[in-house]
Amino acid sequence: GGTMTGNIVMGDDTSIGIADDAERIEFDGAGDISVLGANLGVGTDAPGAQLDIQGPAGTGTATAGVLRLSTAETSIVEYDQFGRIDFIAPLEGSGTDAILVGASIWGVATDTFTSTANKSALVFATGTSETATEKMRITDTGNIGIGTTAPGYTLDVDGNIGYSGTIT
Repeated sequence: GGTMTGNIVMGDDTSIGIADDAERIEFDGAGDISVLGANLGVGTDAPGAQLDIQGPAGTGTATAGVLRLSTAETSIVEYDQFGRIDFIAPLEGSGTDAILVGASIWGVATDTFTSTANKSALVFATGTSETATEKMRITDTGNIGIGTTAPGYTLDVDGNIGYSGTIT
């Protein structure tokens, strides 16, 4: 058990409940949950960051804290995003470009998901004076593409490459 203090603000048709059979809090409904100006600890009494997720001991191959991003889509097809992290400075005083998503990481389907397949890629995006766009991709086969969305090699670069040292 635990104690919750402060306010919880949610939009219409949302609810919060504590399941009787598990030590968890579930938010059910449409709407956003925001933590502003305070720390939030999940599974820990002393959060060290604005959001601290602490799971069981993650020794060896055991899983430690997990942040899970998912979609409510029930039929994933090629190009569907199914989880995303956006990095943004929405309160930046300059406005316009300064408040756009500056960097992003997302999971994207590279084919229709089936009961035996979930072909996907991990996309990394950055921006200069626009919302972040794709710059690098890791495919389901492990190929890495820089400047290409369809890398055909372990490392596939579309553009000039500079290096110093020895290539082996």
